[in-house]
Amino acid sequence: MGLSIPNEVLVLAAVIILLSGILRRLFGSQTAGGGRIERKLAKARDYGLLSEVATAPSEQAATFVRELLRRNGIRATTAADDDGATQHVLVFPADAKAAAELLLHSGD
Repeated sequence: MGLSIPNEVLVLAAVIILLSGILRRLFGSQTAGGGRIERKLAKARDYGLLSEVATAPSEQAATFVRELLRRNGIRATTAADDDGATQHVLVFPADAKAAAELLLHSGD
């Protein structure tokens, strides 16, 4: 009898891979880009006291990213975009660099 993997696990794995690729593309590596993370974080949308560290295609994906950050000691929340579907993961500015680095390396 073969191993059956629930669809939710497959979707979650796909979201993680997708987010890792997007974040790697957006932020690159600190050593290769010489401060790329800081430049990208500086260009993020304005959310008052919070900084955007990730954009997710669904509420489920954003919740996964938020919980990953929280499990690693980074306070995070989510906010819906104007379209209602896209979600943004937000952290305090002091945690933004650590959050971006964690997300970049979570798919390794």
